[in-house]
Amino acid sequence: MKPENRLRAQFGQMTNYVAVGLLWLATSALSLFILTGAAMTAAHKTARMLADRDKSVKITQTFVRSLRHEGLVSTAIFLGSLLLTVGLFFAYNAAVNTHQDWVVVFVIISAVELAVFNLYVYPLVATFEHPSFIVLLKNTVLFAHRHLFTTLKLIGTVTVFVWLIVRVHPSLFILALSLYFWMATVHLETVFSPYISALQEGSHEEVS
Repeated sequence: MKPENRLRAQFGQMTNYVAVGLLWLATSALSLFILTGAAMTAAHKTARMLADRDKSVKITQTFVRSLRHEGLVSTAIFLGSLLLTVGLFFAYNAAVNTHQDWVVVFVIISAVELAVFNLYVYPLVATFEHPSFIVLLKNTVLFAHRHLFTTLKLIGTVTVFVWLIVRVHPSLFILALSLYFWMATVHLETVFSPYISALQEGSHEEVS
């Protein structure tokens, strides 16, 4: 591929991820952030399909289809996580005011676990089918703790996202969000690929 064609392709790919970020922001804002979880799943699904450059992806259509198919479970997860976050916030304040250090430590650990859970659960919903909600929760916890290096990379990606917005300039929000979806897709692909291959081989064996 000629350098100018390669540059054009890379620019086009970058604008595709920006479009994903804009769709996430628009869906979240227009729904008063109720559909933030559903939009997160849709963004991860679209970003993962964009990573396969051999396929042509209709970004908006893919995003909307994911909202319809995975929106309910993703919204339930987001709202549940939001309620847990509020509960942990009040528990932390109460523990600090009553000088219960062990409760403070427990709340901090729980908050970290909840944050890591949310880093994994939406990509998992976007990538795999789960027979039940309990299985989804179990798989999310297993992925987060079994692949600690990937978990650290995801945390680092979020850190870069926050740094670009807080320390550089808030106007970089969409660019930072697009960068997050791209980097998260790259990090998670190495973890998901063996499981996807195993599922595909299993389906081929059933057909044969």
